[in-house]
Amino acid sequence: MTIEKQLSFFDELEGESLKKESKILTAADMFQPYFLSTYVPMKQTDKRMETIKTEMKGRLEDDSRKRIEFNKTDIVAKWRVVPKYETDYVGLNELLYDHGLFQLISMPTRGLSEELKEDLEAFKLPIEYYVVPNVNNKKAKEKLKEKEEFQIEQADSDSILLLFNRYYNINKEREEDYEQLKKKMARCSVLKNKKKLTFDYGSIGLREKNKGYDIDNIIEFFGIEYLLANGKPDMQAIEYFMDKNIIKRKEVAKFRTEIDRRLDFVLMTKESEEKQNEIYQKKLKRRIRLSMES
Repeated sequence: MTIEKQLSFFDELEGESLKKESKILTAADMFQPYFLSTYVPMKQTDKRMETIKTEMKGRLEDDSRKRIEFNKTDIVAKWRVVPKYETDYVGLNELLYDHGLFQLISMPTRGLSEELKEDLEAFKLPIEYYVVPNVNNKKAKEKLKEKEEFQIEQADSDSILLLFNRYYNINKEREEDYEQLKKKMARCSVLKNKKKLTFDYGSIGLREKNKGYDIDNIIEFFGIEYLLANGKPDMQAIEYFMDKNIIKRKEVAKFRTEIDRRLDFVLMTKESEEKQNEIYQKKLKRRIRLSMES
């Protein structure tokens, strides 16, 4: 081989190498291997956990306890009452205003009339983007389908709860990885441009998330009356102030009427229950601190 041909050969190799390096790894490229290796088993495990939850709900429906600990498996079962209220938001907002707590009121991101949406368009906080996989086609469903039937009816409660514990912790790790992957996919410049990318088992779409509205600027532009007439309060924060006796429960009750309620059954590990409570308390304290500083 002549020197010229050898140099030409190396030039070709370098060219191919540069092509590979310049290929952009898109959101679809990221999700393609993840779908089979992690997404499919994660969804199958979710389905099995739901089957266990349904089975345990049936076994415990006659138990009068609201919270039941299974110490052998570190699992907690809970019955949670979720009331549905009809609320006079204007009256409740005015009550908060009278107590100097109008900072607990914000503009909802859902259920606004077209007129209000138009009014508030200029006051939107910066939009965030998140990715949504679409795997509803026949090819994807075939992969997601369980190959064997999951049967637990004849097993004792400790055995299926031990299985639930293992599934719970495995999927917790998968979900944490999935959240990180979704953040990476959301940064994909090709997806940002096209809004949708396909892969072998479906597609990846990019959606906008409304982060809410700049309340201070709304008040400055429209006045406090606008917020009182159209806003909705943070009910969890109100619970805090009622517990502290800053607002009387009977005062709040005047503006809320329970019209329905449902009973939810919850199954989780003790560790997750503790972490959920810690996260809830931290978020609540932060909202209260910000409301008091405003």
